[in-house]
This record gives sequence, C-alpha cells and structure tokens, in this order.
Amino acid sequence: MYEKILVPLDGSELAERAVRHAEEIARGTGAEVLLLQSVFIPMPIVPEAVLIAGGKAVEDTSRIAVEYLEKTAASMRAEGYRVRTMIDERPPADAILHAADREEVDAIVMSTHGRSGLSRLVMGSVAESVLHATRRPVMLVKPEPPPVVAEKDEDWYLHVP
Repeated sequence: MYEKILVPLDGSELAERAVRHAEEIARGTGAEVLLLQSVFIPMPIVPEAVLIAGGKAVEDTSRIAVEYLEKTAASMRAEGYRVRTMIDERPPADAILHAADREEVDAIVMSTHGRSGLSRLVMGSVAESVLHATRRPVMLVKPEPPPVVAEKDEDWYLHVP
C-alpha cells in the first residue's frame, strides 16, 4: 500500500510527466504526494563578494522553486490530491535520497532523460544514481517517443518510428 509518493521536479516538462503517474497511483491508493525540488547551486572557490552574490542566487532560486512547487501543488489539490512541497539545497540525487529516507516514502516517481552512450557517461544521470542508491521502489518515466509518421503510397504504408 502506498501512503507517500515522492516526485522530484526540476521545472521541466519532462519532469512534470512524472506527476501524472504519481496522481494515478495516489488516486487508487489515497497516498500523499510529496513534490521536491533541489535548489543546489555549485559554488566554486571565489572571493567573498562573489559568495555574497551567490547567497542571493540561492535565495532567488529557492523563491522561484517554492512558487513553482506551490503552483503545481495547488493544481493537484484542486483535483482532490493530498500534496506537500519541499525544497532542498543538496545536489539533486542527494536531495531525493535524503527526502525519501526522512519522509519514509513508499515510492519515488521521477522522470529520466533516457540518455544512452556517450551523453550518459559525460552528463551522468540523477535517476540512475537514485535507482542504485535506494531500496525504495522507483518508477522511471521516460521521455515520450517521437510521433509515428505514416506515409501512404498506393497500396502500402510506411511507419517511421
């Protein structure tokens, strides 16, 4: 039985696709949905004046994240879902793992960019890090495949995936 579902968001349409899947689970189980956004900003070694400006960047990023999460939560609440929001200043994978443990969630529902090959090696994967570091069930929502194009020529059809 699911009582708490964690949905990490980053403001992208791709990440928001996970919300729909979490809503389906919550609809059937009555689970609470926890929306999380990491507001981690890596700070290089810099002079103090830049650090002060960096603090302002964290404040601005946090404010924007709170507004975004609350807007998403309000939409979900209007449909009858129980929703909480949270932000975390850790790097994304760490923030997700920490929130999952602290809140003792029953599942994590998150999007994945679906990268493979060299781009996966170079860019890494938050989803992969979470998947390998947690014992909790993780539902990975992949990007939508490109639309199928059908071309008709007399008596045959060509389907291009």
